Amino acid sequence: MSRASVEGVNKTRLSLGIVLALVGAVWALQGLDAGFVPESAMTGETTWIVLGSLAVLVGLGLIWWSKKPNESRDPADKGQ
Repeated sequence: MSRASVEGVNKTRLSLGIVLALVGAVWALQGLDAGFVPESAMTGETTWIVLGSLAVLVGLGLIWWSKKPNESRDPADKGQ
């Protein structure tokens, strides 16, 4: 995989991670009845606390993965 392609994949992972973490945080806070939308069906529901927390964790994982140095498994990529 070319360097430009790897950078594109990492930017995509970073972008998706940020969006997923933010959306998950809103879901979790809504489930905790933080008052974003008082009359929402999500308000005070444990399901949204759990799903939101999982989304935040997956989003943070994507962010971490996008920042992790890429190690090639192909010996040709290392000049050997």
